[in-house]
Amino acid sequence: MKKAFLLTIGCCFVLSTGYSQQVINGISLRVSNVCEPYGQITGCNPPSGSGASANFGNGGCIGQSAYTLLDSIELPGPMTYFNIDPDQSINTTPKYLCAGDASKLLLYTTYISTQNICDAITAPADTFLLDSIVNAIPTVNLLCIIRSSAITDNFIVFQPPSQVPLFSMTLNMKPGLLAVNFQTAAVAGTDTTGTVRLNTIDLSTGLVTHDTLLGPPADNPVRIENNGTVTIASSPGDTLITATTYNLNTQAISYSTIYANSGFNTGDFQFGYFHYQPLTDPNGNNDDKKVFVYDLFSMTPYNTFNINRRLKHLIFTSSNYGYYMHGVEEPPLDNHVLVYNYFNYQPADSFYTPGPADFIVSDFRCFVSTPEYDDDLVKLKVYPNPTNGMVNVEASGLICGRDYKMELMDNMGKIIVAETIHAKMYLEIPMKELPAGVYFLRIETRRGPVSEKIVKM
Repeated sequence: MKKAFLLTIGCCFVLSTGYSQQVINGISLRVSNVCEPYGQITGCNPPSGSGASANFGNGGCIGQSAYTLLDSIELPGPMTYFNIDPDQSINTTPKYLCAGDASKLLLYTTYISTQNICDAITAPADTFLLDSIVNAIPTVNLLCIIRSSAITDNFIVFQPPSQVPLFSMTLNMKPGLLAVNFQTAAVAGTDTTGTVRLNTIDLSTGLVTHDTLLGPPADNPVRIENNGTVTIASSPGDTLITATTYNLNTQAISYSTIYANSGFNTGDFQFGYFHYQPLTDPNGNNDDKKVFVYDLFSMTPYNTFNINRRLKHLIFTSSNYGYYMHGVEEPPLDNHVLVYNYFNYQPADSFYTPGPADFIVSDFRCFVSTPEYDDDLVKLKVYPNPTNGMVNVEASGLICGRDYKMELMDNMGKIIVAETIHAKMYLEIPMKELPAGVYFLRIETRRGPVSEKIVKM
């Protein structure tokens, strides 16, 4: 198994993912590393009327299908949210996982066991008793919550373990969707006129930075992504799936039809792409058992994969370093989780859970405990070469926790790009389209430079 990131130099995109995709008019760099802990945590709701409690457990490493039940959480109703702080550190620093329903939020700290690095051990941290909770997302020592009732619609931020709000604000809409990155929270909902409204909130100041009404193509929002540009996937009618993007810098709104043959069944964002399965197959093409991928950068269809399965959920793990799509089959097989490589939907793993799988997140950190490698496995592979505008560069063998200097130079030795890179990172380097000529990509390691020549025609 390889973990990697895809670095695109150009006007395109970057994904912290596993394997390379086609990239147009740019240079993509794929980096893999030599340490591989990756814990999959699955939240399960019991069948209605069973009397059983919700629980969550660990699906283990990719390729190790044993499912170990971690804990059982007692809730008055089924879990309606289940989120984890995205991975941002390469150590065993605890981070938060939250699960709950409208009236009770349970907060856990997670860390990787030193005995089995694929088992994400959890410990109870706090219980928040609120009312009307719609969703909750932890991030970087903060806990963001949206609430909606007949009395109040608000956004609250806590700094655990304190249960005194860091700040709280009343929203001018009924919130339904929440997406949080390290600086901002994006909240989407409907106002009193039924119009979809988007608020973005600065998590450091507690101020609303954007308050925007979105047009009818954004009606019935089903998913939201906050990645510098806020993107909302909607199902505004029986036969449409749409994408609405809002640029936080320019305030520009753009709309696109993702799918026009039926409504939305399930799907998720994956760093600039939207993976989804349609609700029905009106044309007899088996479309309701396929996964479609839509490119949100070019606003065009990207690919279609016939998995020949009808899914209850299609989930891209919440970790910034996750690179698998998790498909949960429809009932009565919804305790069966299928793990797909996101780029070609080849099965990577599968496992069974004690109850129906409703939520999947990843708890992924890697240890800096591989000095024996000492960079002697770092290699570069460039293809196609020569190229007329696109080249993939695979960098393998990077040591977890170690910084590397990467430079892109022309044939006169002029440095065009200089960046510090490391295994499992998320990075974008914008640059103008390169003219034809000879270039050199070089990574400095402790064993000396590793470089490859790139010829652009």
